[in-house]
Amino acid sequence: MYITIDLGTTNIKFVLWSSDGQIIAKRSIHTPIEKDKTINPLKLIEIIKEIIENFERKYRNEILGISVGGMAESGLLIDKNGNPLTPIYTWLDNRGEEELIILQKIGKEKIFEITGLKINPKYSLAKILWIKKHHKNLWKDSYKWLNAVDFINYHFTGRAVTDFSLASRMLLFDIRNKEWAEEILNLCEIPMEKLPEIRPAGSIIEERKYAYVLGGHDHPIGSITLDLSKGLYDSWGTAEALLIHTSKPMLTEYIRRLGYSVGCIGEGLYYVIAGIPYSGGIVKWIKEKLGFELKINPTKISGILFFPYLMGKENKDSEIVKAFLYGIDINTSLRDIEQAIWEGVFYETKSIVESLKENFEIEKIIISGGMTKYKSLLQLKANILDMPLNISEERELTSKGLAFLIAKALNKTIESFKEKNFLIIYPQNNTEQFEKAYLEYKKIKGLLGL
Repeated sequence: MYITIDLGTTNIKFVLWSSDGQIIAKRSIHTPIEKDKTINPLKLIEIIKEIIENFERKYRNEILGISVGGMAESGLLIDKNGNPLTPIYTWLDNRGEEELIILQKIGKEKIFEITGLKINPKYSLAKILWIKKHHKNLWKDSYKWLNAVDFINYHFTGRAVTDFSLASRMLLFDIRNKEWAEEILNLCEIPMEKLPEIRPAGSIIEERKYAYVLGGHDHPIGSITLDLSKGLYDSWGTAEALLIHTSKPMLTEYIRRLGYSVGCIGEGLYYVIAGIPYSGGIVKWIKEKLGFELKINPTKISGILFFPYLMGKENKDSEIVKAFLYGIDINTSLRDIEQAIWEGVFYETKSIVESLKENFEIEKIIISGGMTKYKSLLQLKANILDMPLNISEERELTSKGLAFLIAKALNKTIESFKEKNFLIIYPQNNTEQFEKAYLEYKKIKGLLGL
């Protein structure tokens, strides 16, 4: 049996897998994110230890391995005894934006050539620079900066190690050479020894009572269970990530100008990833802030447009555009606004898919994640994209990807952990009205420099 832990933005998912790919037990606990977008690392470990101990009491002699994956761009400082010196700063936390100005000395083009990323405060480097400036003694006394997933592994193994996919989201990783980027470290005066060792996902960190296998960033790890030849993976949870596999890092000017990212999972396996930072999270926003219930008519069009940049989107002039509604008049109802919100999310998804089609052959879209439980939204999405959607039978592919890594590391069968079963949702015969609205959506985006 294998234990997988998926540290998500909304929930922490624990799954106990049989060696033939069946789920034996499953638990989901709300991720304890505070109002300031941080996580108490000791509270996190307490939750994880309790669930693992429950699994061990019942299946102790049958557990062969464990692997942890989850959110990227989230980390903390620890001391030499492994004690947290800071909370876990999550990807929702934008502190460090001012400190990132130092990277202008290298230039955004070269930063992309080195790391595959644009300069953005959500990445780990921003938090590190912020701590260095505002908490000099903490930085001086620290031992390591670890990603949140790495901290969990460190707690159980005493090994400070990260994988290629999490390192790819730190703004510190030389993606071509698969090592820490010395030019960035030297400029920012960050000693390399304060960062973890880097290994490919699926490496065995330590073997104790069972094997601790290195997981990684949730979206790329979920993608390894799929056949993505001529395909795109849409991982749709709180955030929405659209990912394509490549055999080499696609560090092209076209990808950079689009603002998409390039990352690495393992030897010969890279990816291009784009997305909407707060896509599925809109469910919570419309319920808590707007008081809407989720009532969508997949065949109806609202007649107005919503631009879903709730966390801001940088345009070509480096200005941040926020979310807004366009086209409201005296006939607009609250129900129209709710409908328009989801139409806007899917118009944005469509614009990403179209841009990727310029460089990649995409014949299928595979979707997984917590948002796949909303069938009316999936139908609206299929209508707007005007493509069939292959809905993964396993909603939480990250957990399955982690189990795949354990099986492979232990030289066990991996076929059972490849996703092969899908529900296909086809577009209905009303796509022309959405296409017309989408063209207006694209026109306005162009005027905004997006």
